Amino acid sequence: MNLNLLYSLGRPVEESDKFINKYTYLAYKYNYPYRIFNNKSLWSYYKRNKNNMDISISIQKFLEENENVLFIPNIINNEVVHIICRSFKEKKFMNVSEYKQTFYQIGNLSNNRKYYEPIILVEGTADCDYLKTIYNDVLACLTDSISSFNLQVLKSLTNNVLLCFDNDNAGKEAYIKESKKLRYNGISVRKINHVDNVKDVGDILEMEKNGFSDNEITYYKNNYLNQIIF
Repeated sequence: MNLNLLYSLGRPVEESDKFINKYTYLAYKYNYPYRIFNNKSLWSYYKRNKNNMDISISIQKFLEENENVLFIPNIINNEVVHIICRSFKEKKFMNVSEYKQTFYQIGNLSNNRKYYEPIILVEGTADCDYLKTIYNDVLACLTDSISSFNLQVLKSLTNNVLLCFDNDNAGKEAYIKESKKLRYNGISVRKINHVDNVKDVGDILEMEKNGFSDNEITYYKNNYLNQIIF
C-alpha cells in the first residue's frame, strides 16, 4: 500500500479550516502535518489511481462514504508508515498501516534524549500532539493498552514511563493493568493526573480552541509540566 501517495492526496490544513474541530485547530496553530482529503475535489484523480495505490476495499469505502477526511500521519525517517483517517463526522476513523502498528509519534522523539529520561504515554493523537507543545517525548498508544510489540519498542527507548491515560473508568483500569505490565518488565512508572475533572489532555485543547483565556490554559499546562519534571 502506497501510504505516501495516499497522504499526498490531502491538502494542508489552512486558516479557514482552523475551527472545524480540535484536530484542525491543533494542526493549524501548532503546524502539525495533518492533511484534509476531500472526495469531491480529488474524486477523479483518486478513482483513476486507487488501484495503483493498492488500497483495501474497506479504506476505499471509508473515503467514499466520508466527504472530508483528516489524514493524521505517523512519519518515521520521512516516510509515512501509518495514517489515522478521521472523518469530520464525529468519532468515525480508520487506521491504515503498511507495517505492524507502532506508537504514534515514534519518529519524533528527541535526538539527544537519555535512556533514563521519561517518555509519556497517552491514548489518542490529540492528547499526544497537544502535550508535545510542552514536552517533546510523548507517544500515543492509539488505545488504552500497550501491545507486546510496542512493549519491546518501549524497553529499547527508556526505563522511565509516565502514563497519562484518560480520566474515566476505562482509563483508570488501564493504568492499573498497564503499570503492572511495565513494572514487571523493569520500567519505572508514574501517573500523570488530570485536574478539575478534566477527562484528557484533548479537553484542554478544546478549551483553547473555544477561547479560554491564556491564564486558564497556562494553569492546566503547568499542572502537566510540574508532574513531568517532578
